[in-house]
Amino acid sequence: MKLSQRFLALTGALALATASAQGQSYNEVGDAGQTIGTAQSSGLTVGNSTVSIFGTIASPTDADIFSIQINSPMFFSASTVGGSILDTALFLFNSSGMAIYTNDDASGTSIQSTLPGGSSFTMSLAPGLYYIAISLSGNEPINSNGQLLFAPYTGGDPSSVRGPAAGLNPNTLGNFNGLTSFAEMGAYRINLSAVPEPSTFALCLAGAAAAGVYLRKRRKA
Repeated sequence: MKLSQRFLALTGALALATASAQGQSYNEVGDAGQTIGTAQSSGLTVGNSTVSIFGTIASPTDADIFSIQINSPMFFSASTVGGSILDTALFLFNSSGMAIYTNDDASGTSIQSTLPGGSSFTMSLAPGLYYIAISLSGNEPINSNGQLLFAPYTGGDPSSVRGPAAGLNPNTLGNFNGLTSFAEMGAYRINLSAVPEPSTFALCLAGAAAAGVYLRKRRKA
């Protein structure tokens, strides 16, 4: 393949990776469980388009877990911003139920939640099966010994993104502690995608362009 063709193929692939057209969705059936063994299989693949999970927090102590397939975990993101009026919290677990990261408030002005893309917690993850969980703020995942799976808020800030707690045994999900102080119930939508941020895309294009220039010079040498 000629150099120009390789470059066009690479930039085309990068452009495809940033497509954000609305994709498929999954609707909760009955009440999704709050353990790995009772999670609902969404059948969704989180890739280069946004997919959504629709469900309902049926009681203040309710938590819902759904299995998802993630193609590019380093770019994975999930959010209830614009998809709920509830004070939500989002959690991501691997296929064994080990904690990856969580967020309570997306910002200082939002009580909805966002698991950001390009997080240090997802950079080294491999494509595969994962679990996304949602609950009301304060209803936190615990292991079978009642220990919190996720680290405390950074500086007490509920908008911080938190990773796994240290020194747990076991370090996998048992259930949720049901300690929310809110008496809310209602519908939610979780939007999920694995699309690079525009800044990341720009860096990829710059790198591809630099590689093209370098290869062209080598051919002329």
